[in-house]
Amino acid sequence: MELWQCVAPDCTMTTPVGVRVCTRCVDGVIKSLRRIPGELLPAVVMISRGQRAPARLRSAVKTKSNPRQEPVHIGALDLADDLRKRRDEFNDEPPQWLPHDPEAARKIATLHATISAAERMVYGDDDDGSSHPGEGYLQMRMNMLPVMTAHEACEWFEEQGVPVKLRQIYNWRQRGRLIPARILEPTTTGGPKRVLYHPLDIYLAWENRAKHAWLPPVMEAAAAAQAARYDTQTPPAGVTYTQRVG
Repeated sequence: MELWQCVAPDCTMTTPVGVRVCTRCVDGVIKSLRRIPGELLPAVVMISRGQRAPARLRSAVKTKSNPRQEPVHIGALDLADDLRKRRDEFNDEPPQWLPHDPEAARKIATLHATISAAERMVYGDDDDGSSHPGEGYLQMRMNMLPVMTAHEACEWFEEQGVPVKLRQIYNWRQRGRLIPARILEPTTTGGPKRVLYHPLDIYLAWENRAKHAWLPPVMEAAAAAQAARYDTQTPPAGVTYTQRVG
């Protein structure tokens, strides 16, 4: 039986004839793409604006003095643009077309190079993992932000590369997946109420959008308390349950 070899860099797996990328490398591409909106792009954008210093590489550390931080980091601006291009190139969806794409080798190599460059800028070149804040850093930063309207939150998430849509926020609220932090009364007679959300609550709802049974932490706690209060398996003191037959 004739086989092809996967065209992804450093892969030795074989594939059926006509399939250029093995399933393991497709899964790797998907994992890399998921890191862009929730981890790498927000950090690189912060570096580009001077809101966060880039990691210092071991090869570049020669003195104890801290380098001057520029208000705009041109390299980070370019890298953020590259991350968005890689995200858009794969359309934020599982790339089912990738195994049959004649340009698969180039696209995968470019994606890996962009991810590696972002990792070096955000985390440095230490390989022990001790300085890698990852997604937890983004959540910590969101927890420090003030409450926002749905429109304000969508604009902020768009800047961070997280594709949260206004309609999603409304749907999550209707389904009990998103609890407003505050609802302000209208400032004018007959005007609309102003609904404010914590950005972290919106992000958690977006991150768990595919989990149909998922509830926000505040709802989970309330459900657990209600279940404990109305536990039908344990009878009250002095009461014996009987099983109905027939």
